[in-house]
Amino acid sequence: MDPTDRCHASFVVEVSDQPLPPMGTEVGIDLGLEPFAVLPDGRKIGNPRGAEGAPQAPPSPAGTRPPPEGVRSRAQSVRTVDRWFPSTRLCSDCQALGDATPLDVREWACPCGAIHDRDVNAAINILTAGRADRSTPVAAPPDSGRPEQGPVKQEPAGSAG
Repeated sequence: MDPTDRCHASFVVEVSDQPLPPMGTEVGIDLGLEPFAVLPDGRKIGNPRGAEGAPQAPPSPAGTRPPPEGVRSRAQSVRTVDRWFPSTRLCSDCQALGDATPLDVREWACPCGAIHDRDVNAAINILTAGRADRSTPVAAPPDSGRPEQGPVKQEPAGSAG
């Protein structure tokens, strides 16, 4: 009891950390600040703590971000696309590489006639890159001006590589 005669209880519960069974589904996720995540079907997930209180991840080696906490233990495999892969500039319909645009430009039109939401287009391109031949690294195109870096495959904890 505390001084105001209120009672508080605390519980510790053990939960087995069993990997989920394979579902045969894949998803490409475009991570950002607001929205926090965008999926290829257009769903946008807001930041769970709000943009101001969002935890800041430390810089990751090779320009990649680690998957959000809990993803690695539940996923069958996680592939990250190179940080410089032009996911927002690449038309997900015709694969044409568009010009760089400022971050405040949220929609753009490709010469093929497709109109893209910047983040949804990026999520589609990330999914496509993840589905590509697993032995071929997904790298920035030669004209991007960025160093080439392939994706990093991350296995769930405790699995044999």
